[in-house]
Amino acid sequence: MRQLLALTCAFACFAAPASASIAQTARETHTAIRFSDRTFADARAAYTNEIQHAAGSDGDALSIPWTVFGRFENFELYADDWLTLDYTPPVADEYYSPQTFAYRVAFTPGSAPLGTVYLNYETPTTPQNLLYQQSFLSTRAINTYGESRWVLDFRGGGAGGVDASGVFRTRVSVPGFWNRGSTEEGGALVSWNTSDFDAVSLWEYNPLTDITTLSLQTLNYRGIDPDIRITLFGVPAPAPAAGALAVLAGCLAGKRRRAA
Repeated sequence: MRQLLALTCAFACFAAPASASIAQTARETHTAIRFSDRTFADARAAYTNEIQHAAGSDGDALSIPWTVFGRFENFELYADDWLTLDYTPPVADEYYSPQTFAYRVAFTPGSAPLGTVYLNYETPTTPQNLLYQQSFLSTRAINTYGESRWVLDFRGGGAGGVDASGVFRTRVSVPGFWNRGSTEEGGALVSWNTSDFDAVSLWEYNPLTDITTLSLQTLNYRGIDPDIRITLFGVPAPAPAAGALAVLAGCLAGKRRRAA
């Protein structure tokens, strides 16, 4: 059974020296992107992580730093019953800067030598200049084939959280079918760090769940991030200048009438 742990302790709890014998042997990360339509105005990314820890000796403990994006929401951190967590939760500042915190994980003496910590949060979509600072997602309008179109950009996949030579699996899922390589409506551009991560599921669509998924893994993590980048092409966007031009034309006409 997994136990949701209360938010306890201040940063002072990390002052005790940590055992170096705890290893972070594996990490499973899933980023589930959701939106109600292809304007992507309400797009959100639910980011979930399972980090496996292995104890080298009875009662081991380790302090581990993490950074979350500035517009994180619904943050939670919990662990298997035989692990103890101490941490101060991250708090967003007025600028929504990325926040770094640490958690201290300890194995209960006499417990199983393996245990998992679960770290989850969500981010809403943000303007493009804030992508990968405040959120995994950004929504913007671009010109393709002579018309303006809404697009959703994703960048992420996880960073660190597993020791060298460990196993790192990460996947990104989006609702609906998206034609990889197309820049028309319903198209998607997909890339990642191909030198370190192999594709397990290369942008595959499941008609039963109506979900398209990219799954990657490395069985020999070298500390290099997957750096997944996805752009989804949505519906046409209104020409942003049309309304402004109409107002400007009316103002100019009024000035001409007053001058006459």
